[in-house]
Amino acid sequence: MPAEALKLNGEYIENQMDARYAKYRTLYVSGREALSPEITSFTTGVRDGEVFLSRKYPARTITVGFYLAATSNYYFRMAWNELNRILNVEDAECIFYDEQDKYFTGTPSGIGEVPAGTNFIQAEFTIFCPDPFKYSITEYEVEPTEDDGTTFVIDYNGTYKSFPELEADFAADSECGTTGNSTSGMTVDGDCGYVAWFNEDAKIIQLGDPEEDEGESFDKSQTLFSQDFRNVSGWTAPLNNIWSAGSIYVGTSYWAGAPNKAVLEPSTSPGGSSYYLTGSFGSRSSGYWYGSGVTRMIPADATGVTGAKDWTLKWSQKLCIGNGSKYNVQRGGIQVIVTNAYNTVIAAANMYKGADDAGSTGRIAFFLYGKKQKTVTGVDFSYRNARWGNNSDTFKSVKSCSMVKSGSTVKFNLGGTTWSFTSSSISGLSATQITIMFLARSDYDILRHQGVFEVTFTKDNCTTWRDIPNKFTNNDVAIARCSDGTVLMNNAESPEYGALGNDWESFYLQPGINQIGFSYSDWCEQPPTTKLRYREVFL
Repeated sequence: MPAEALKLNGEYIENQMDARYAKYRTLYVSGREALSPEITSFTTGVRDGEVFLSRKYPARTITVGFYLAATSNYYFRMAWNELNRILNVEDAECIFYDEQDKYFTGTPSGIGEVPAGTNFIQAEFTIFCPDPFKYSITEYEVEPTEDDGTTFVIDYNGTYKSFPELEADFAADSECGTTGNSTSGMTVDGDCGYVAWFNEDAKIIQLGDPEEDEGESFDKSQTLFSQDFRNVSGWTAPLNNIWSAGSIYVGTSYWAGAPNKAVLEPSTSPGGSSYYLTGSFGSRSSGYWYGSGVTRMIPADATGVTGAKDWTLKWSQKLCIGNGSKYNVQRGGIQVIVTNAYNTVIAAANMYKGADDAGSTGRIAFFLYGKKQKTVTGVDFSYRNARWGNNSDTFKSVKSCSMVKSGSTVKFNLGGTTWSFTSSSISGLSATQITIMFLARSDYDILRHQGVFEVTFTKDNCTTWRDIPNKFTNNDVAIARCSDGTVLMNNAESPEYGALGNDWESFYLQPGINQIGFSYSDWCEQPPTTKLRYREVFL
């Protein structure tokens, strides 16, 4: 293998060319070495020289010289077709054979002049790298080193600053325990108002609101139930006692018979071997929706009061067709519904692929006070859709969903996209139960990739989002990406959690020893844990 052979997205070009009809070989590479910064300065009056303002590194262009030889015109054309296919990539990971622990990110942008009249040629192509730096293949994950779990000490070996990814994990707890066999209820209180990371230069990244700590404001919220279904072993007695068959549904013109109780089904994707809540389906007469569901009565709070006028409901789900266009015929969906003691629908989201939805798309319908507020069409229900696709790597690749009711307004966050609706009719209604329905449509194949992994309900005794003290609760995972200022809540983009004054551009690791502190609400009963991830960056 040539010393500077190029690996594009995991495969060297030399190994992708079929040596039976053509020979490809990297001859040289330029543009990988030192990069000259662009300096901005200005002059003043009669002062000698200039005043330095800033320095930045421009985009990088890497040039690859290569040799291509073929034994006939036919094979030469085949070789060029193959090379064009290999170079038809965007934002590719570019690794060179003599430095296999680092990579550039670039897009092939042009091929130089090719000699005419011969099947043995030497030519060049270029790779445009808008990000001029190279990164370590290894992503490092570190945890605090001190006994209190709040201080990172990092010996950073890169030659240029690196923007880390910061994560806070809140206390894990399930109402019926991790296996579904406990009857102890919620035993861990992971409610928290804010988390923050700060470096030695007093730069800070903060999620949530520390001002909500003052006084007795933390009494405003309480997590009433949280259940993770992934590690249970079916409908155990404790689970079965509190999760009954669902009977409320919205937005379906025709429903065949009484709904069945949903099932807990073993799954191997995403997240390895686990369980998830899904539908129990039988056959139904033509032209009807049918399916199954579960209802969970909302327990009383710590003071014995039943019902919640303001609340936060969070859940994670998968919802998609099978792998391939032949599964576009599948129909189905999931409904998540919050009702009061009289079965009045306070708020609901109906996420489904109906008879009129073409290809791999579906729709979302929103309801307040039992009335449809909006229908969004063209929602991606493909196998690997970005919201709730059947991703095979980890459970965390599934983006979470939430509803937050504050007074007369409900804010929906479904896989990172938000909608907000207001109805004066719901202002005084108290939520007493949640229902999850799994839908199927007669005359169509069932949308089998539909399931719910976990559900959490928190009571918020306040009237606005800003007044909610514990922005975080049990089983939450909050991530701050310093490279682009993205905030993720349970893997869904949630910019509302980020503070306006965050020092995104100034919060980075620099060569040498770095020390970063971590803080959180002082009233938090079960402190969150934190970790930090980074790649080494080189000029």
